[in-house]
Amino acid sequence: VETSSFAPSPATGGQDEFFGLREYRPDDNPRWIHWRRSATRRTPVVREMAKPLPEMLYVMLDTHTRDLSELGLARRERMIRFAATLIDRAFVRGYKVGLAFARRLDAAVYPAEMGRGHRRDLLDALADVETQQDLPLDRAISLLPRGMFHQAQVVLVTPDDRKLPDEPLRAVRRACRHLTVLDSEQLDRIFEDNVHPSQEEAS
Repeated sequence: VETSSFAPSPATGGQDEFFGLREYRPDDNPRWIHWRRSATRRTPVVREMAKPLPEMLYVMLDTHTRDLSELGLARRERMIRFAATLIDRAFVRGYKVGLAFARRLDAAVYPAEMGRGHRRDLLDALADVETQQDLPLDRAISLLPRGMFHQAQVVLVTPDDRKLPDEPLRAVRRACRHLTVLDSEQLDRIFEDNVHPSQEEAS
């Protein structure tokens, strides 16, 4: 999330990225006149600027599990907390954020958007995620809308990447800008998760 750069937008009217040249209009700012090009024309031309598109991040949560032991359920909760942390920090950095995960019969998809209301919707959805044994990841990926990962960074959080099917992952990798897969062992190395600080202080 921290290493990405903005992409120029086809929507004009900003003051950030150069888009092209066009004829001067009365309401244009004179500072944007391109004097070198205007010298050879009857009508001045101005630099058309564009606003940058915000980066897009999708978090995919692999909810399929057959490990219903205490340790397996603890790993699942840790995955969800990491996903929530990643989503929260991406919003703070101005990303458009989406979420996808499998339910028992279908895939829940939240398109990448911005805003506090959308952030709340994503975190509420994570709070309601259920462990499911019916819909494996490859089937869930097949239910996702085509093109939803276009120009997006995708982070897949899974209990064990050794059990992931190759072809669905290749399909996601082809559809997005970059795919990162994080399993439980990797989260143990990179994610500082202090769930019950009060209990630690008491001990």
